[in-house]
Formats: sequence, structure tokens, C-alpha cells
Amino acid sequence: MQKKPEQVDPEKFQTMDAFLWKVAIWTSKGRYPHGIDINLPVFLKQWPNFTRLVITLHALRITALLMQGPRTLINIAETLDIKYQYVFIYFSAVYALGIAGQSERMSDAVVEPAKLKVNEKKGLLSRIMSRLRGAK
Repeated sequence: MQKKPEQVDPEKFQTMDAFLWKVAIWTSKGRYPHGIDINLPVFLKQWPNFTRLVITLHALRITALLMQGPRTLINIAETLDIKYQYVFIYFSAVYALGIAGQSERMSDAVVEPAKLKVNEKKGLLSRIMSRLRGAK
């Protein structure tokens, strides 16, 4: 007996973006997309909809860094102190969705990205945890 369309489980369906994201992650195997020059900056057009996508390791950190401005893939990995493969997997996925690309402006390649500033001020939770640990 064949199921009627209204009896089909909606959990078995996914958006095309979610499907492309998964395929790009699985097939990248830690490599960056063909046609991308690793020495030129890349950019992100918009924040990916992580509520509908499989979140890879460090995806939120990489997204936040790329939203600040174009950077090279190597610079992203070195700035965040993560393995290159995580950056390449993430970039393969956002590139497959069409929300990332290679920067073609000369100004992006000439201007060095700003260094990340370490927040010197401790938040309330950090101060409480320091007290509980016995640190001064």
C-alpha cells in the first residue's frame, strides 16, 4: 500500500542548502575547493543559517572572523589556532552554498587583516570562577 502525500514524515525531507552543506563537508576531506587560490583573501557574504545546517568544528568562530572582513584561509587557521583542515572543510561548505567566494579587490590583498585583541577585562562569571579555583 502506497502512502498518501500527507502521510509522509516531514523529518525525512531537508532543504537543498542543508543537503549541499552535508555533501560539501563529506566530500571535501579537509581540502579547499578547486579554483580557490589559498594565498588570496576569501570573504563571506552572509552568516550561514546554522539552525538548519550541520555545524562543523570551529564553524561559528570561523564565521565570526570572516564577517569582520576578508582573510586568507591560512590566516584564519593561524589566527584561531586551529588545523587547516577545519577551515578548508568549512569554506568548502559555504562556497558550495554560494555565500562565500574569493576576494578580487586589490585592497583586500594589500591591507593586512587586523590582529585580534584579547579582552583584558574579566566578566562576572570569570571572576567568580577564579575565586572558586583559588586564583588571585
